[in-house]
Amino acid sequence: MDAKHEGSAFFSFKSRRLQIILLMMLGWAFMAFTRTQLSISMTCMVNSTSITLSQSKKDSYNHAIIRPECINKDLTKAHTTNKSLMINDYGGTLVWDNQVQSYIISATYWGSIFTVLPAGYLSDRTSPKVMMMFGASIYAASSFILPYLAESHGPTPVFISRFVMGLGEGLLLPSSSTMISRWFPNPEKPMATSIFTVGNQLAGFFGNPFAAFMCATSGWQLTFYLCSIILVIWLAGWNYIVQDRPGSAKWISDEEKMYLIGALGTQAMTTHKKQLVIPFKAIFTSIPFYAAVLCTFVGNGYSVFATMYIPTFLKETLFVDVMDNGLISAIPVLIQIFTKLSWSYLISRLQKSNILSATQSVKLSQFVSMIMMSSGLVLLPVLLDCQQPYKTVLCLTLITSGFGIAIAGYMTSILSMAPAITGTISAISNVCAIIARILTPWIISLYKTTDDVNGWLPLLWGMAIAWILVSIIFILFGSGQSQSWGLNVDDATSLQTSQSYFSSIDTKTALTSLIIDTTKESEKKEVV
Repeated sequence: MDAKHEGSAFFSFKSRRLQIILLMMLGWAFMAFTRTQLSISMTCMVNSTSITLSQSKKDSYNHAIIRPECINKDLTKAHTTNKSLMINDYGGTLVWDNQVQSYIISATYWGSIFTVLPAGYLSDRTSPKVMMMFGASIYAASSFILPYLAESHGPTPVFISRFVMGLGEGLLLPSSSTMISRWFPNPEKPMATSIFTVGNQLAGFFGNPFAAFMCATSGWQLTFYLCSIILVIWLAGWNYIVQDRPGSAKWISDEEKMYLIGALGTQAMTTHKKQLVIPFKAIFTSIPFYAAVLCTFVGNGYSVFATMYIPTFLKETLFVDVMDNGLISAIPVLIQIFTKLSWSYLISRLQKSNILSATQSVKLSQFVSMIMMSSGLVLLPVLLDCQQPYKTVLCLTLITSGFGIAIAGYMTSILSMAPAITGTISAISNVCAIIARILTPWIISLYKTTDDVNGWLPLLWGMAIAWILVSIIFILFGSGQSQSWGLNVDDATSLQTSQSYFSSIDTKTALTSLIIDTTKESEKKEVV
């Protein structure tokens, strides 16, 4: 059955899979904001004046020389024994230097590396819905306790709380990938993935200005408490509305269920996969898999910079106040949402019209992303001007939009190559992603030796070169097709059978027959 038919259309008020992906997007937005709002809150939590005075005693650290035209009334003048320094201080009280801040920012990544592989294994065999609930619950608890720990006990307990949050994050990454694999056929995966990851952009667009507003008015502590409350509300809705597979879904039309069973086979029906064997040798000898993983590594390094360090970058280079910081951080994110959804829709239409194959679409997407991101990263430090901040906004927009298009590139490739074991593949690739996230704060603290654009320049250009290299590898060796080792034998057989049913007999008869056959087969396996 063609998805264009009204009953099975993706973009329809009655579409069950659209409802689920939108709820996933909202949950991801709340969790992303809970995790990344620390980037704005940290600028308000720390006492920049005390930190600067302390670091000024170190000969190895050079502070920014602020041009006269960049100085504004919000800058603080601090005197040392041999010089005066102009400091952009947002009024924080915690004396945590750059190394301590990087240490805290990286804590979630250390936590997630311990749970991501077990989560990938379990999400293919159990309930990804429940795993996402566990992850969100850990997020809510960790966020709620952080202000108390920060003000009463110092950076080490804060690191531990963020580490625990990372344990929850490790559950979220594979389980969300498995949900998408179970609910969306390959031609719809780019759009589904783009909608889901819009949660990151919503967190940045609404979250950064909101966190900045809280910092400037009610205090940074309230942001952490509100994140916990919102997550609890989302958890209640997720538990009531969502099911793991189309075959067990409530409130789904017969037409949509038939379409998904025809497109996904037993992936849409089977509730247990106790005999599933993971082909580790095939995975670790797959060149398309390595091509996608390399992009995952570099892309996640960039993501840490974009979500955790952009506010610090703007504070140190444009010398903006906290409200302007939140606004400038948010504008490129809004444009990124429009860009990546439009691109994903175009790519999906081209695939359904047989103009592009799945592999051609992911490679084209990665090529466009390479051009946009690398251009923006190279131009950002060159065009930086505190009197003309729109140039910085344009460069950040080019970078973020380019990365959004990569969702239809390497990320769609990972979700498509092994439908039977998406959770496992996602977990393995996310181990590399987490390593990149752990290394990025350390690399930034190591190579950023000045609080101005010169301190950021080698990092920005380094990211541009790395993204070009991994994108070229993906364009040469990547794939958007399901790999032979990624299809369970029963899935492949059922898929062929279901497609034969739909092409030869009445669809309602096909649905009934396929459900009966699948149920009998599942019962037979459980008895065995």
